[in-house]
Amino acid sequence: MGFRLEKKPKQVVREVPKSTDVIEDEVAEEKSVAKSNPKKPQTKKSTRRYLNKDSNWQRVDESFGGSEVTDFTMKHCTVQLQHPDQPDYIWLDLDPTVTKKTEDDGFEQAIQVAIATKAVLDKHKLKAFVKTSGKIGLHIYIPCSGFSFERTRIIANNLADEIHQLVPDIGTRSETINHRKGKVYIDANLNDYGDTMAAPYSIRPYHLPLVSTPLDWKEVKPGLDRYKFTMEEILKRIKKKGELFHDLNDEKITIQNGTIMRALI
Repeated sequence: MGFRLEKKPKQVVREVPKSTDVIEDEVAEEKSVAKSNPKKPQTKKSTRRYLNKDSNWQRVDESFGGSEVTDFTMKHCTVQLQHPDQPDYIWLDLDPTVTKKTEDDGFEQAIQVAIATKAVLDKHKLKAFVKTSGKIGLHIYIPCSGFSFERTRIIANNLADEIHQLVPDIGTRSETINHRKGKVYIDANLNDYGDTMAAPYSIRPYHLPLVSTPLDWKEVKPGLDRYKFTMEEILKRIKKKGELFHDLNDEKITIQNGTIMRALI
């Protein structure tokens, strides 16, 4: 799912899944009509349109009656359509450079680096969000607004340097793979226009397919079991903990972070 910059606002289409409430309403409508006229059961004509007759994905531009739709409610998208040159958040990728046999140790190291990351963020009073990568690393999202990609990359690298100072024995800032073996690469360079990162709740190709799972910072501690974040368990977790990335694009957070970040350039 994505967008093309040459599209005009009214031509932009985003698709969202039909909610369970809508499905239940439609079933109720069908039963009601059938009961009132059992010889000729009919369903109430719906104005909703989907990709095809078997699809749950609604075309939002049509459901808005042709009104202007200018961005996507996609928490993992790098930018909003209105400001494609201004990222919505800064990424830090805590990426262990380990062998298959030492992956569990690498993940424990990533946790230690994430704890150091939280200490630096707290020092600057920055609000950030953390998730598992779905493999052996951790991803940090720091909401912001009003910055160019060039500036967010400067801020990200300044923060990464600070983090590295707290964990020099297990962290590294070296971009050369041979120089970072056995350490966690604190990657601040995924902050350019064309960079991508695994989205929250995406399922990663791995020995065991794991879900890239948003975490509460209180969960980021030694012994965190990454193998419990499976497709079978993730919905139970969301029901219990809620959507931990819900406030990722909260305006109050982005403005507050932005004010603080200007001092870090």
